[in-house]
Amino acid sequence: MKKKIKAWLIDDESDAQALVKKILVENYKEIELLGTSINIDDAFLQIKKYKPNLVFLDINLPRGSGINLLERFPIRKFEVIV
Repeated sequence: MKKKIKAWLIDDESDAQALVKKILVENYKEIELLGTSINIDDAFLQIKKYKPNLVFLDINLPRGSGINLLERFPIRKFEVIV
C-alpha cells in the first residue's frame, strides 16, 4: 500500500475550503487532509504539531498573509500549493 500524503489546508473562506476538500476526496485518494486553519497563527501551530507533507495555502488571510506564514518556517519540511 502506498503511503498517503499528509496535507493541511489554510483558507479563511469556507466555500474555498469546501471546494478543495471536495476535489481532494473525489480525485486524490492518495492525499489525506489532516485539518484546516483560517489564519496564520493557528496554521503555524497546527503545521508544527501535525507535520504535513503538503500545505494548501491561501495568500490573503486574517492577521497576515500566506507569505508571512511561510517566513515563520525558515527551513520547510513540506511542499506548498498556493
